[in-house]
Amino acid sequence: YHPHPSKAHQTMAPIPARNNTYSSHSRNKSLQEEDLISTAIDMRKAGNLHASALRLRQACQKGNKTAFLLYGLALRYGYGIDSDYIQSFYYIKLSTSIKSWDNEVFNLNINPFQLERTLSESIPTKLEEPLVPALYECGIAYLKGFGSPQIDESKGLKCLEKAASMGHVDSMCLSGIIWSQDQDTDKITIHPGCDYEHTPRRKDVVKAAAWFRIAEKRGANLIGSDWIYKKKYLKAAEAR
Repeated sequence: YHPHPSKAHQTMAPIPARNNTYSSHSRNKSLQEEDLISTAIDMRKAGNLHASALRLRQACQKGNKTAFLLYGLALRYGYGIDSDYIQSFYYIKLSTSIKSWDNEVFNLNINPFQLERTLSESIPTKLEEPLVPALYECGIAYLKGFGSPQIDESKGLKCLEKAASMGHVDSMCLSGIIWSQDQDTDKITIHPGCDYEHTPRRKDVVKAAAWFRIAEKRGANLIGSDWIYKKKYLKAAEAR
């Protein structure tokens, strides 16, 4: 990337004895799903895209979240299956297990300045999969219109910042890029129920610089990034 400017009733219930048969069945089911996914990945590497997509679909039918993400991407890009943006977005969102997108993503106000100040404690180094990569792909879907009703930069940026706050470096970089530019007026979405005139998002170079610094500290190789360490941006970040 190139950075530019009511309590539940509680009872003392007996603990059931472990059902070894069920436990064994559960482990076997998990192994079967993992086998399907690893086989699908190997098949794709070998160029057998159609068979790979079929294996991923089988794993989806078993409810595997990683399969939801990989199958969703196969549907997006037409890897061994006809491209279908709407179904793609459906499977990718399903892989996140998010119940309320408003409460868990869209209504959050993620502060990169606070994250940067407490970087070692606030942002995990190990990604929660498939949630975090799926959030990134949801962001891409909203930004590009890959299955969303229309391009929606606001929702796309919220997905990216959520993923970035959970350690996804590409999301950090892309969040920085978006904040370094004014919003394209063609990408403004007026949501149903809004009775006000939407103001385009203005660029925030200080915020962009913060996201880039976080990304660099997490291993991103940024070209031409000296400006993000300028005193005026560091001082402005301290006040936010």
